[in-house]
Amino acid sequence: MSKTDSLTYQPELIRLAYAMAVEPYKHHMLTDAIDQQMQQYYDHVSQGKKVAENLFSDIEVHFQNAVSMLETQCRLSDTRLASIKCIEKDPKPVVLVNDMGKVVLTNRAGIDEYGWQKDISLCKDQFPSISYSQFEQCLKRLTHFDPDRAICVLRIYDMQSDKTSPYVMTKALGSDGEALARLSSVNLSWLPDVAFHFQENFGLTPIELRITQAVVTSQSLRDLAKERGRSLGTLRNQLKNLLAKLGLSSQTELTCLYSGYVQLTKNDGHDLYEHHFRSTPWRRQKMFVAKDGYEIDYSEVGPSSGRPILFLHPMILGTSVSESIRQELIKRDIRLIMPWRPGFAKTSLTPSKSQALLQFATYCKELLDTLNVGQVQIVGENTGMIAAMQTAKLLQDRAVGVVGLSPVVPLINNSYFKLMAIQQRSLYYIARHVPKLLPLVIRATVAKVDSGFDEEWLTSHFAESPLDLALMKNCQMKALARQGFTLLYMNGIEGSVRDFTQTGKKWQTLFSDYTGPVHMITGKETGQFNPAILNDLAERYENIKVTSVEQAAYFVAHQQTACVFELIDEQFYK
Repeated sequence: MSKTDSLTYQPELIRLAYAMAVEPYKHHMLTDAIDQQMQQYYDHVSQGKKVAENLFSDIEVHFQNAVSMLETQCRLSDTRLASIKCIEKDPKPVVLVNDMGKVVLTNRAGIDEYGWQKDISLCKDQFPSISYSQFEQCLKRLTHFDPDRAICVLRIYDMQSDKTSPYVMTKALGSDGEALARLSSVNLSWLPDVAFHFQENFGLTPIELRITQAVVTSQSLRDLAKERGRSLGTLRNQLKNLLAKLGLSSQTELTCLYSGYVQLTKNDGHDLYEHHFRSTPWRRQKMFVAKDGYEIDYSEVGPSSGRPILFLHPMILGTSVSESIRQELIKRDIRLIMPWRPGFAKTSLTPSKSQALLQFATYCKELLDTLNVGQVQIVGENTGMIAAMQTAKLLQDRAVGVVGLSPVVPLINNSYFKLMAIQQRSLYYIARHVPKLLPLVIRATVAKVDSGFDEEWLTSHFAESPLDLALMKNCQMKALARQGFTLLYMNGIEGSVRDFTQTGKKWQTLFSDYTGPVHMITGKETGQFNPAILNDLAERYENIKVTSVEQAAYFVAHQQTACVFELIDEQFYK
């Protein structure tokens, strides 16, 4: 056997693999390191050097150990105060600044009420002199503070008056792990209903709650002592005991605790994405139980008597449906039948891993039989394309045709990797060559999103796709993405691991075994399986047609909805 040239990036990969267990926000650094390893591979090959096909065989055990460490931890839930999601959903002004005082992120209230803008610095004129001095000193020592703990309360001038409002400074960790200062409005309104729950949740006595009220509303302990007929020393001791009971060290922290509790109580229910998904009045939500007990979580959207389309979902939006797509369904009289694939939402994992595709296709056929659906058009988006092809192969003439939306294709040519955007290709390379690494990469993604950095992950994933990034700034699409992610991973990562493992297998025989029409529709600007890759595959099979749509990228069905449905109709009526 010829000696192969070694690649030098593996120690960094091993270090980052273990880092994922404690710092999942560094997920992007791991994928970047994997891509650098791949770049070395391409450089070696182009120079005629012999390189082992599996670049990661020596580090598989480290990735398996790291994912075991991750799995011993509970999944987090929106804990990152520096996440875009957390900043945007705060109804009051909030701003993140770096250690130089420059704005990194703010929300609409911050822009409207204070004129804060990204990359400007908070200036001296915005603070009373004592607060600005405190602000500067805390920024200098920012790295020494514990994350998510109150540092101090500052006063900031209102834009239109000489009045000041209180803001608490906390240290927050950004999506890259950088230390940031978060200034958020201190809610000083004493709300009796919230106070009651605050007392119950923290086990406060009536006097402890009254002291909390005094601190929050800026009533002096001296005045409270007179009101209660107690000495000032007694009240100070009671305050000291209250702070110790709550694990706090100052009245500032007590004020911040109450303020934060008010905000969380007001925001309670914002993340009930599954409830919102299933309770939508135009979505007919159902559970199908096959003859052998296998369960498929599925829904229908569109006219119940419309022509049926079996839709097999992608990995980002799941079976979420935007308003523009719903209007097209009504306009074209289409009944969309959308089963969640194995391991996603409440759909069971298939009994066999090796026969998972065929088993799920068989269950889909049984579902269609139960619904009295005869001929059906099948649409598969992204990784849903594989299940779409397997189901079409099983149904044969009963399948009118297959439409792939931004579809994955078999990785039959190594040049496909070089044609993909950096952020996407590493995952598919791993799926093709070393699927044992997938659990860690996927688990790290889930950990990053769970902790609140969902939008940061999307921004990184579609860094080279301005059209996709612009779409995800739309409030409706952002909500759909969060909703879809919640259901995709509500029962863990096994469904996703199996799904991406399948993309790396040699599944091109499905195109040989199904001879009906296959139409692949993708955005011209997509960075994943782009038109060049799809056209290369289409040249090998007579029944494959490719259309690249202008002004669209990965989310082609949402960026050019009417055009996509015209093409779907064209295949059906041809």
